[in-house]
Amino acid sequence: MKKETFFLCLVLTASALLRLMYCYDMPVSGDESISLLQASGKAVVYHDKISPMPMSGERINHLVAYSDDYSVTEVLPSMRRAGMHPPLYYVFLHFVLKYAGNDILAVRLPSVLFSTLSIVLFYVLSKSLFPKIIALPAAILLAFSPYGVHYAHMVRPYPLAMLLGLLSTWLAIRLYNRQTLKISSLDFWVYILTVIAGLYTIYHFAFVAIAQGVFLLLGFRHNNRRLLMIMCTPLLVLIFYLPWLPSMAEQMSVVRSGNFYFHGASNPLHVYRYFLEFDFTAALPGTYSWYKFVLAIALTALIGLGGIWSLKTPAGRYFAVGLCAYLAFNLAADWILRTQTLPISKLLFFIIPMLFLYLSTGISLVIQKRRMWGIASLAFVLAILALNSFALVRHPAAEDDPRHLALYRSFIAETTDPEGSDLVVVNEVTRRYLLPLAHTLSFSHLDFLATEDILDALLNLDASGYSRIYAISPRYDNMFKPDVVSDLDLLMEHKGFVLEGSYLIPDHLRDKRLRFYKRH
Repeated sequence: MKKETFFLCLVLTASALLRLMYCYDMPVSGDESISLLQASGKAVVYHDKISPMPMSGERINHLVAYSDDYSVTEVLPSMRRAGMHPPLYYVFLHFVLKYAGNDILAVRLPSVLFSTLSIVLFYVLSKSLFPKIIALPAAILLAFSPYGVHYAHMVRPYPLAMLLGLLSTWLAIRLYNRQTLKISSLDFWVYILTVIAGLYTIYHFAFVAIAQGVFLLLGFRHNNRRLLMIMCTPLLVLIFYLPWLPSMAEQMSVVRSGNFYFHGASNPLHVYRYFLEFDFTAALPGTYSWYKFVLAIALTALIGLGGIWSLKTPAGRYFAVGLCAYLAFNLAADWILRTQTLPISKLLFFIIPMLFLYLSTGISLVIQKRRMWGIASLAFVLAILALNSFALVRHPAAEDDPRHLALYRSFIAETTDPEGSDLVVVNEVTRRYLLPLAHTLSFSHLDFLATEDILDALLNLDASGYSRIYAISPRYDNMFKPDVVSDLDLLMEHKGFVLEGSYLIPDHLRDKRLRFYKRH
């Protein structure tokens, strides 16, 4: 076994363990619970299934689990009418639910696998585009980067999108490097199918395909037959994508009419700022410390050095132009649709690895010119990445920050009585919060009640069968204004319950609040 292959295996093993440490027993977030709901095929009927009366946690969890009554054919209308993504990942997740169940580790493991395989593909891609010395450092940087760790576990399409993005890019480079290329070439059709799979995974894969198309068009501009093949590629992809276009149009109409977080102005500088802050400076003390500024300048210099050097080869120039096309078309789409998807971190599954590729190139050049300085630079960058990654592992977080769910689970486990019957009242009816809460609090004796008016719901509730009631608000609203709290406490006292405690659980989106009542 070659030494480099041995080190790559060590990197893959360590990165897989790091990802498992990060996500082990992490509750699902709001977005992830919606993924499970859509993969189960029940997103369309969700609101009809949620009762205005208390429901058992088992009944709610059934909505995010496989059921014989909802086959894989139900996933497509579920995605079309209640989703914002293409269906491939959710069809795959449907079979995960069927054969592995909806245990949190079972549904996260495929994403961890996709993320780990992405490191291998990134290594192979780097090796085929630039000198071999760049490949291993590039793979190491991506493997231990906070971005690579943070999004590796998500029960969402993003890890699969990164895998397909890197795979299709490597295949595009293979097409460029081939001595002969025919319409019957296996590489060509594997590339076509990979692009189709990417587009059926996430819409933003279109920009990845554009970058690859520009790269190949420039590379084949002097070969008419190859040029014609690449020009026919979009048509071939479109033919396979036609069945989903009506569903895509329906989804887009819903997105454009809704008040979604990605509406606004797009700015490419936010992408680079996020890359520097999340991967390198998030765990460092101080907000505007001078050393963070120096670190940002040093990293930018290394990336710039790698980018400038890459322009020396035709393939490097074509690849750089392709990346510029990626950014330009994404910006244009954001401007036309009046969105700001370019700087959304979860959609940077392609551009973040490319930044690590140029950073690795810059470091490798320094190693070649000044070996000790280069090795020191690589060690320093890896140390910073490791520091930020282990900070994430120590304090796991995901979209909608599920840490508070783990705190709820711990608190309720300590205070509840499995021999009795308790009720969790959630002052919100949306699936975004009720589903992950019920999935996390998987105690058989717990019932759940979702309501928009907690006072009215408890006033009309027959609470005689419950020993404890936990009132939870996922946002600051009328429930916790002083007069409402006073009315709530009086109402619960009238029903025979006394306040045992009130708790505030900080969250990066909004604080969560819990009030715990126990029967006299």
